[in-house]
Amino acid sequence: MSWNYRVLKHVTEGQEGYQIHEVYYYEDGSIKACTEEAVVCFGDSEEELKESFKLMEAAFDKPAIPYESLI
Repeated sequence: MSWNYRVLKHVTEGQEGYQIHEVYYYEDGSIKACTEEAVVCFGDSEEELKESFKLMEAAFDKPAIPYESLI
């Protein structure tokens, strides 16, 4: 199983919002699951924080996924 960060589109009471979540995939590339809550950028050092940020930044290279389609 693999994972990456993805932008998920949330719609609540007609209002749209976007957050970054971890998304997990089956071997065939289809989505298996995602984190229930959005993630925050974190690292035990500045270098780890920078790497985490780069991985999250890559989420913007792919289309947003509707959160409701994953739950």
